[in-house]
Amino acid sequence: MNGVSLQTFRDLARQDESGTIALDKNDESRIINNKGTLGRSIVSGLKDLGEALGLGDATRARRQQEAFDVFKGLLTERFGEVAAQRALSDTGLDKATRLTGADVDRVILQATRQHNALFVEQRARMDKFDPPIAGDAPSEAFERVLASFDPPLDASHLSDQVRTEYAQRLSDACTAVSNIATKPLDDEQIHELARGTLKHVLRLEQRGQLDDARAVRDSLKQGWKDLLAAVGAGAGPHEVMQRLEIIQQRTGLLVQFESAPGDDVGSDFFEECAGTALIGALRELRSENRDLVSGLSAQVLDDQGAIKSLFLAAHDSLYSVDGHASQTNLQFAGRLHHDIGTMVKLLGSALGATHGTVDNDMDSLERNTLSEPLRRAGAEAFQQARMRQFDAQRDVLENYMKEYGEFYTDEETPPWFNTEALVRLEQRVLAHAEQRGVSPLDALRDMHVALDGMERFPPGLKERIGAALNAIEAGFELEMALHDHPVLKDLAPQDYWRLFAPGNPLHTPDTKWELEQNGEGSLAAMQRAFLGMLNEVDQGGALDDQWLERIQAMGSKDTYRNFDLRVSYKPSLELDESTRDMARELRDVARVPTGYRGEGTDLTLRLDSETTPAGREALRELASTDPWFAGVKETDTAFGIELAPKTPQECRERARAILHSHEHDMARARTDEEKLRIVARTTQSLYRSHVFMDGNTRTSVFSAMNGLLLKAGLSPCILPEPKAAAGYSLDEFVQEIVEGQAAFAELTNGSRAK
Repeated sequence: MNGVSLQTFRDLARQDESGTIALDKNDESRIINNKGTLGRSIVSGLKDLGEALGLGDATRARRQQEAFDVFKGLLTERFGEVAAQRALSDTGLDKATRLTGADVDRVILQATRQHNALFVEQRARMDKFDPPIAGDAPSEAFERVLASFDPPLDASHLSDQVRTEYAQRLSDACTAVSNIATKPLDDEQIHELARGTLKHVLRLEQRGQLDDARAVRDSLKQGWKDLLAAVGAGAGPHEVMQRLEIIQQRTGLLVQFESAPGDDVGSDFFEECAGTALIGALRELRSENRDLVSGLSAQVLDDQGAIKSLFLAAHDSLYSVDGHASQTNLQFAGRLHHDIGTMVKLLGSALGATHGTVDNDMDSLERNTLSEPLRRAGAEAFQQARMRQFDAQRDVLENYMKEYGEFYTDEETPPWFNTEALVRLEQRVLAHAEQRGVSPLDALRDMHVALDGMERFPPGLKERIGAALNAIEAGFELEMALHDHPVLKDLAPQDYWRLFAPGNPLHTPDTKWELEQNGEGSLAAMQRAFLGMLNEVDQGGALDDQWLERIQAMGSKDTYRNFDLRVSYKPSLELDESTRDMARELRDVARVPTGYRGEGTDLTLRLDSETTPAGREALRELASTDPWFAGVKETDTAFGIELAPKTPQECRERARAILHSHEHDMARARTDEEKLRIVARTTQSLYRSHVFMDGNTRTSVFSAMNGLLLKAGLSPCILPEPKAAAGYSLDEFVQEIVEGQAAFAELTNGSRAK
């Protein structure tokens, strides 16, 4: 029952000791005291007599019993099952079906006595496991611990440091475990804790880290004391967050000392380190400042408290959509969320739950009861602390900016606007990952978060770095997907980009970063579009107009035409907010549109390398016979074909018809040669139709064509000249694909080529 605690019953008992506590018959979510007026006493007595004769009010009896059951549950939650049962038995209420006001304080007092007695008994049991003073014989219990090792240990060989550390750790561990379980430990449980504790202390001594571990553990305990004192003094979110950060740092340092090199340290080990230190802090605070400790649970769970504001900020961060999926982000928020939860649970177990049960306390912690200013203050303190986790990544980016961020004028090209700067960025990011011992993907995601929190960049550089980080990340995503692909697994990761670039030596880029240099965001988008296409092909999805549209959307997402984008890099556009608005507008103009086009466009080809006489003749015929085309334009160096204005729906229907014909023809093909010719014809029809305003080459040729080849059971290809899909005749384009398949086979040592 939410909101009900032992204090609720105490308050009801004070209303009238002779009244019976029951659920309110008008609202059974409430517990009330049926106060003992003379009239009520007479009525109650008659009802009791009726119940004794078997004529009682069953509803009344049920409400009394259920209220009593709630009380017994709270008593067990607070004092443990053994103490609660003994208290009920001692007061004669173990067989009772109702609870009076006079019973409440009597049972709680007896439960407190039994609880304390049980822990005195536990202390006596723990003493049996203490190490002997030098020269004394070990107790039977400690001798059993020593004998459990292989070979058995000799007490006389234990150093004074080991004895002291073992005794302190065992005491903290037993107190922590028994508090969490709300019941004392038996001899066998203490034996297991003693054996594990001694084994761990001996390992620390063997590694020469016992003194350091003790010092860090003591500092962590002090960190918890400082935090609890700050909460007790009503500190705000920023101060409390700083205290929690100190606890996180010291817990991490303690884990380093406590764990052996190569150990797989899980969350349980972190919890043990933090939890036992918190219990130790509570034990010391009880003797130093009992008044502070008595009110701690309520202050921690204050509806307008700093702890709640930070817990909710961490909760929001954990369950919000993190576009970068940063492990550091998740670990920081998760650690804070966990530490506060651990504190609430241990305080509830050790001092009594504020809202009746520890579960109710946790429910209370998760409810947003904060004022808006406090909620904002908590979120701000959390965000500032979160960003401090990315100082190393910020250093990498700031050093990069120093190297390429020197002054330039409106007439000059920015010093970072070149492929060499992009190559250097990748090298620095990967070196950073190696130095920190994390995966490149984790390093990249952390780098994104650091970049988001930085502001002092020349115009356009922050966006360019972000796009480059996306490209590196997309490359690793593609590598993971292609690692076991039946056809593409033999292509080396450093060659993936060649699937999106021409293979003609005259036009082939020297590096994948030239693709990015030609259009910001292009490298990441093309890799993700190819992967998306591949997933749908492998899953047997329909290769239709919607499939083509998805490829174009992925391949053009957050990409820009650099010729237009460069205008937004002028330093003069950073003078004030109005010029910055202009820079943003210029950036929007440069963005590559997605979706089927809704206007006319044209396709211009180099005369010498992107067309052939037979191809030009085919285009002239199309322009004269197919109303989709509006004519051709020819110069000494170029050949262009104009496409008539169309609506997006008309373009969609054009793509649908082409791909439907492809499926129809492919179903009748019998040989690989026939299949290859159909793929070539479909690719030419799509590409020449230019159903998108932009991104037709990367969509129809680089991605869709390879998808059609793979679905047909044919080898993918790296086209020598992608524009051959428009400017060559069908026969010539078929041969171009064959050469592209040979190029792919050469890169994969021919192991998958057909």
